[in-house]
Amino acid sequence: MANNCFVDIDITTASEEDAERLHKILTVAKKDADSRGEGFFIGCEKRYMFEAEIITHGNIVSVNGWVKWGFEDIEVWKFLAWLMARAGVKDFRMRYDEGGCLLYGEYHYDLKILTDRYLPQDCFPSGEHDDMDTEKAWEQHGVVRIVG
Repeated sequence: MANNCFVDIDITTASEEDAERLHKILTVAKKDADSRGEGFFIGCEKRYMFEAEIITHGNIVSVNGWVKWGFEDIEVWKFLAWLMARAGVKDFRMRYDEGGCLLYGEYHYDLKILTDRYLPQDCFPSGEHDDMDTEKAWEQHGVVRIVG
């Protein structure tokens, strides 16, 4: 059984029209996949999102849901390319949390570089802690890695 990796994605587009177009593409894909009891495709071979909520506010499309396993860097690049082919993406942030494998962080793309700010496994809070403790550890010990 795969671990669930929860993701919160904010995609800032060049215009409200781009945001509406992207929202429609994602919503139609989700409805179609939901009718089959599946996740919907998000731009790379084996990446599908489940139980997603898709919201547009101004020129930002927010997508919250989960995927099987955490992302590899190449999958984030493919997802970005897929998004950019459909809308004028100006900024991309994807927070991820896969507690079973101690993966916690955020990919960020600003049209120049893609970074991954993550919490190293040896800095995870031990024992019974709530999300605020993991977030606080990430703020204090987060490491920024340039992906490309």
